[in-house]
Amino acid sequence: MLYMAKVLSERWGANVIITTDLSTLSENDLAIYNYSSNIEVDVLSTVPSQLLFEKRIQAQELNINRSKETPYLFSNSDSFLGFDPLAAVFFLLSRYEEYLPHRKDEHDRFTSESSILFEIDCLQRPLVDLYLNELRLALLSKYPLLELKKGVFKTDFTFDIDQLFLYESRGIAKALLGATKDLVLDRKSFAKRIDVNFGGAKDPLNIYERLESLVSKSGNSSRFFFQVGESSRFDNNNPVYLPLVRNSIHEISLKANIGLHPSYFTSDDQELLATELKRLKRITNQEIQHSRQHYLRFNLPNTYRWLENIGVSNEYSMGFADINGFRAGTAYPFRFYDLGREEYLGLTVHPLIFMDLLSVRNNDSIDSCIDEIICLVESMSSTGGVFSTTWHPEALIGFDVPMASMPLLDYCLQNTSGEID
Repeated sequence: MLYMAKVLSERWGANVIITTDLSTLSENDLAIYNYSSNIEVDVLSTVPSQLLFEKRIQAQELNINRSKETPYLFSNSDSFLGFDPLAAVFFLLSRYEEYLPHRKDEHDRFTSESSILFEIDCLQRPLVDLYLNELRLALLSKYPLLELKKGVFKTDFTFDIDQLFLYESRGIAKALLGATKDLVLDRKSFAKRIDVNFGGAKDPLNIYERLESLVSKSGNSSRFFFQVGESSRFDNNNPVYLPLVRNSIHEISLKANIGLHPSYFTSDDQELLATELKRLKRITNQEIQHSRQHYLRFNLPNTYRWLENIGVSNEYSMGFADINGFRAGTAYPFRFYDLGREEYLGLTVHPLIFMDLLSVRNNDSIDSCIDEIICLVESMSSTGGVFSTTWHPEALIGFDVPMASMPLLDYCLQNTSGEID
């Protein structure tokens, strides 16, 4: 209950008090929401589900009501809204379903099809925000003088730097392997590689100054997440011991906001995670408080606990790895609640709504990708929130993807900004 009071306070900019002392209510001019089994006349009341009062994690009876346009979790005829909004919001924000048995993909990740949001066809709808907005409007209708903050829409632009350069500073082994492969399979790439390494041409991925400038000119801010771990089957980053790599990361950090992009195996290795954070701190001479996991690979609650332990306060991995949408049912940042310890962490989760790589792989044209963006943005029209996007230099230039995502970035920069009316 304390966690939900904090969520409501932060979302609405109001002081939410939990009390069982009815005399306190009668002595003060307060807006009252009765969350108990005692139905009060002329008071907005919900007979609560047991979820917020349980002490162990177990399968939940979600009681889904699909009779209206917005499906309701924890439907309840004794609630003035027809469902228990606090239980529904807590279930989604706490990621309760990710603690229960579920099917994972080949990278040990929670999939969209494992989510209740898939079952009720709400992967692209921010259910948490819709539920809380419905509760907010009901309270305002009952208490017209009540001041509850309305949501504002904004777009967040972040960039995942899995590899800083395509041809430059690859290290001897990678450079030889890449050149041999290009010579056999892609002569144009081989010629470009030679031109970059020996002819002074600019590396195709070296577009960071341009990206920062584009976002800045649009009135938005950007954040670059750098991978500085060791190479592996799933980590193709440039060796950070090379001077050009370190200097380039440092130069970008002087102009743009940055964060850590922990390597593939850090989701299961606290020591490795700490090592990579220290490495990025040394390179940039900055404190690093923002992070997004490579491959969006993390395990709850351990990875989040480790991130908080090493000083990360803002985490950006909360998105599906197979489809764009609302993994936690919300477009708003929220404090993470650790179900295992029954406490909320100091870690703020920034939901990831749109990734360019997913869009260009899941759609057959740029127009279809833009339609996907429009659909996601329109789903937030009544609630506001942060349309959090992430982009990859490789995808932006069209390397090893069906189509370049730069037109999508341009579209977002020109069309997804401003406040909700």
